[in-house]
Amino acid sequence: MDFLDPKKHKAHERRLLVGYMLVGIAILLAVTVLLYLTYGFTLKQGKIVQNGLIFVSSNPGDANVYLNGERKDNTNTRLTMEAGTYTMRLAREGYRDWQRGVTIAGGDVLHVDYPFLVPTRLTTDKVADYAAAPALNLQSPDRRWLLVQSPGKLADFDMYDLKDPKQIAANKTRVTLPAGLLTSASGPESLKLVEWSNNNVHVMLRHVYDGTKAEYILVDRKTPAKSVNLTNELQLAPTMELTLQNKRYDHYFVHNTADGSLATNTLSEPALKPLLKNVVAYKSYGDDTILYATTSEAKKGFTNINIYLDDKAYTIRSVAKSKKYLLELSRYSDSWYAVVGSSTEGRVYVYENPADSLDERPSRVPVPVNILKVAAASRVSFSANSQFVAAENGQHFAVYDIENDKAYTYTIDDVLDRPQTYATWMDSSRLQLVSKGKVVIFDYDNTNRQELVTSLPSYKPYFDSGYRYLYAFSKRSAEAAGEKNAAAGTEFTQTSMRTSADQ
Repeated sequence: MDFLDPKKHKAHERRLLVGYMLVGIAILLAVTVLLYLTYGFTLKQGKIVQNGLIFVSSNPGDANVYLNGERKDNTNTRLTMEAGTYTMRLAREGYRDWQRGVTIAGGDVLHVDYPFLVPTRLTTDKVADYAAAPALNLQSPDRRWLLVQSPGKLADFDMYDLKDPKQIAANKTRVTLPAGLLTSASGPESLKLVEWSNNNVHVMLRHVYDGTKAEYILVDRKTPAKSVNLTNELQLAPTMELTLQNKRYDHYFVHNTADGSLATNTLSEPALKPLLKNVVAYKSYGDDTILYATTSEAKKGFTNINIYLDDKAYTIRSVAKSKKYLLELSRYSDSWYAVVGSSTEGRVYVYENPADSLDERPSRVPVPVNILKVAAASRVSFSANSQFVAAENGQHFAVYDIENDKAYTYTIDDVLDRPQTYATWMDSSRLQLVSKGKVVIFDYDNTNRQELVTSLPSYKPYFDSGYRYLYAFSKRSAEAAGEKNAAAGTEFTQTSMRTSADQ
């Protein structure tokens, strides 16, 4: 029998050992391939190292992607990279480079999908001339319609359709508010933007006249004759302030500054429906989710910040009493985010789902996910997609990135030209302002600063829906008018944000 033969027994053992080794090698190779395919790990110099995945895109696309100076691919791609920190640079012919440091952790997925490339040379064309600077410009939320108030004419607007950039001037129409819509004034008067409706047709304005008097006007840009004096129609008292409910043109929140009451009504049912009491300031989201400052049950010298959600009120935090409360409310990735603060505290608190944590532990104060530190902050705001929250005071910024749970605090070099007091979001990832007569944009973390075109600081820059064109108002000299005795005025311009090859 073979197993009794020592030589044959040893040969059998060797065959088994070799078989086990081959099976082990096969398993090791399969695991290595599997780990590599799932981008988590790979082999480097005989060692297993962990990788991360980077998705890179840009506007416009097809830009070269460089990591630490080495070209990897074009944008709108994904890169499997060893965990670590890299310098990423995007380059495309005819455009300024975009660059920043990126850190990818092993097993993580990093999205760098927001880079905006600016042409090396900007081409600007004149759209129209105005004898003086327009007092009011209004761009609809979809960025298609731009209403420009005619200088010296309170009720007249030029309406530009930005959908076809080649026909901007030719497609201009006139919007004239109907006679009798505005209360007659015996002294100075002006119109101020309150907010646009989400239908991009109606916009609410505040008519300020005779010093301290004011009324609310609902302008129908499509059919101006249907515009409504809301103060008269809703029988609002002088102490009542109006905002849109869920951005609908015919539903409203009514805040009475005399007694602090907050109510709702509609254009078809003007009778007030009480909602909250002792409201000092508020921000709403949707139909009935409200973040508000209230004196109710607050300690001396403090004001409570509450959130009203699902017919229940929760106290998030007490802040120092102030003339200005910093409140913002939005949703991101199926979570509520509340931003609260007082301009006297130097801190702004960001909360995620505060009502949920208070439901679970009513006796405990919710813990903020981040604290933004800006001395005497004057404004808080969400970016267009609500991923970023910015607190600012002049040149000083603190920005929280909700998606990646990171915060950035910085001071920009650009001084805001008056009458600006704060920067605004250009889009989902960039801020914009006017400094030294030029439009300046920069990424949320103060990288990739770009100086664009000349602009008056009274108006923020206006982009079309695809960010292919920038519209601005700038001072026109008498010489630029081409006439020896021409008066200086204001020029409405259009600047391409693409090279001629990409338009």
